Amino acid sequence: MAWRVQRGASAGQTLDGLGAVAVVAGEDNLAVAGTPRRTVFYVDERATPAQREALVALLRAKTGADFGRVVAVRAAPIAFEDQSDGVRVSVPNVARLDATKMPDAACCRWPGQRWYDPLARAQDVQVGNAAVNEYDDSLLNIRWTHKGENSVLFGNFSF
Repeated sequence: MAWRVQRGASAGQTLDGLGAVAVVAGEDNLAVAGTPRRTVFYVDERATPAQREALVALLRAKTGADFGRVVAVRAAPIAFEDQSDGVRVSVPNVARLDATKMPDAACCRWPGQRWYDPLARAQDVQVGNAAVNEYDDSLLNIRWTHKGENSVLFGNFSF
């Protein structure tokens, strides 16, 4: 999951322009209720420790996502490139997502074709294709590389 704060504050901390990435791993598909989860948060290295703490607390409190056990919160350079047709997000040497929105909801014209809802509540949810979706970090003791899958959900969040 990836976020970029356009503008806002939490716990007395301004969060304008900061990014965060949460990598969530589970023993089963995350859409299965009760699946134990482990999460690592990567927060924009430009954030102060207080901003980092405020941003993670806000995400945990407001998204509705079940992050499970938070293994670590790490400061990291986060590249977040929002484009009209998709997004590119990366945490160098750790995670990368290059995804495009499906034109005209091509994969999901039937309501039953979207297999699950986003973990975090969002408006205007749209399925996308991940040209690249990869993660490799010993913090979760897991590695994956997926290419060309309709496995991305885009949405807008406001708190």
